[in-house]
Amino acid sequence: MAVRLFSCPQCDHMLRLGSAQCGQCGAPTPPANRTPTHILGVAGLTFICILAAALFLR
Repeated sequence: MAVRLFSCPQCDHMLRLGSAQCGQCGAPTPPANRTPTHILGVAGLTFICILAAALFLR
């Protein structure tokens, strides 16, 4: 399984997706690079699509 990496916006240290802060400089990571944000976003979008489809198909 491949590990998704991104670089710290302040020091360019490579971090795993889902890290809350940089292990080298301690800077907080952008919220979009944290796994729960992605999961909640996808779940929310799915819920909205299902709700819209249910209302549209009435």
